[in-house]
Amino acid sequence: MFTRSKSTLKNIGWVKADSGCDVRIFQSINDIPEREWSRINSKANFFTSHSFLSTFEQTAPVELQCIYVLVRHDNAVVGAYIFQIIHLTPEVLSLILQPLSGAGKIVSGLTEWLSKCKEQKGMRVLISGNNFISGEHGVIAREPQALARMFRLMPKVVQKIIDQYIEPTKISLVLVKDYYAEKTARPEKVLSKLRYHTFSVEPEMILEIQPEWKNYNDYEQAMSKKYRNRSRSVLKKSCVLEPKELTADEIFAHRNEIFGLYMAVHSNARFRLAALTPEYFVKMKTQFPDVFKLTIYMLEGKIVAFRSGFENLSEYEAHFIGLDYSLNRDKCLYQRILYDFIDDAIKYKAERLLLGRTAAEIKSTVGAIPYALECYMRHRNSFSNHIISPFIDYLKPEDWVRRNPFSKD
Repeated sequence: MFTRSKSTLKNIGWVKADSGCDVRIFQSINDIPEREWSRINSKANFFTSHSFLSTFEQTAPVELQCIYVLVRHDNAVVGAYIFQIIHLTPEVLSLILQPLSGAGKIVSGLTEWLSKCKEQKGMRVLISGNNFISGEHGVIAREPQALARMFRLMPKVVQKIIDQYIEPTKISLVLVKDYYAEKTARPEKVLSKLRYHTFSVEPEMILEIQPEWKNYNDYEQAMSKKYRNRSRSVLKKSCVLEPKELTADEIFAHRNEIFGLYMAVHSNARFRLAALTPEYFVKMKTQFPDVFKLTIYMLEGKIVAFRSGFENLSEYEAHFIGLDYSLNRDKCLYQRILYDFIDDAIKYKAERLLLGRTAAEIKSTVGAIPYALECYMRHRNSFSNHIISPFIDYLKPEDWVRRNPFSKD
C-alpha cells in the first residue's frame, strides 16, 4: 500500500467569498458529514457521491490530492466544488510536452521554462472535476438554479485554494474540465473574461439504448447488413476468449495482471496527468459489489484484456479497460469489449451507455453519438500561458468520420 500526503492547506474555517456567500475548504470528503453532502448532490450522480469520493480518495495516486469546497448562502449549504491537485514532476512535464516537439510546435524558451520547473521541483495543477472520469463532475448544487451562482463564484474559490496552499511547489495551472458544449449552464462566460483558454477535447461517445432492444440480438438486428456482419465477424474471431466477471477477491488475486493491461492502454493515451493505482479496482469492487463490474478475458489460461463499468441509475458507464495490443488485431479485443459493454447496458436496462472519450470513429461504428466537451485552462504567469496555446492546439480532437451502423429505415 502507499502513504497519503500530509496536509498542505491552511485550515481557516468559513471565509467570505462574495457579498452573499461563504466558503469552506476541506481536504477529505470524510471531513464533511455524508448526510449534508447528500442534500446538495441533488442529481444523485454516483461519481459525485460521498461514498464514491471517499473510496476514490483511499486509492488515489500519491501525487494527487482531493479538495472539496462547500458554499453557504443565507446560512444554508447550497453547493460544493470538487477539485484535485496533481503534482507534476519535471520528468512527467517533459513527457507531457514531448509531443509538441514531434508536432513541430516547440516554442522559444521552452527549455528554459522546463529548467525553471526543475529548480522548483515541478509544478502543481488544480483540476475542477475528476482527472480520471469524463463528464461534469466538478460542481454540484442543491438546486439547479444555483449552478449559475456557483459558476460565477468559481474563480474566487480557485483563488482561495491557491492563497491557502502552503507547499513549496505552488499551484501553477488551473484546469476546469469536461462541460458539454451544447448546454447553456457552463462556466465559459465567466472564465473567458479572466483569461482562461477555452478548448475542445475529444467528444463523449454515448449510445442511446432503444427500448425495443431486449437482448444483444435485438441490437444486432437493428444494424444495417454491413455492420451486422461486422459484429458477427468480431464475435466469431474472439470466440476463443473466455470472459469472466470477477469478485473482489479474484480481482485482488489478479491485480498485477489487470494493472499491467491498464497501464498498456494508459501509456498509449495522447495526454495523461496521472495513473491509477493497482488497489483501485479491488477497492471499487469491495465497496460497490453490485454497482462496479470487472470482467477479464482469458486466452489459453492468460488474462489478455479486461473491461470495467458502473451501473449508475439509468446509465451504464464504461470505465477503464486494458488489453494486450499484440493480440488486438487477430482477436478483435477492443471491438469485442465495445460489443460486450452494449450487452451489459441492455441487460442492465440502461437508457444510455457512456463510452467515454478516445477512439470516436470506432465507437460510432457501434452506434455511439458524439457530444462535444469543453475545457478551460489558465496558467498563472504570462510565459506559461504562451506555452499553453500550442499545447492546446495539439490537444484538439483529430478529424474523424462519423459512422451510422443502423438501418436507414
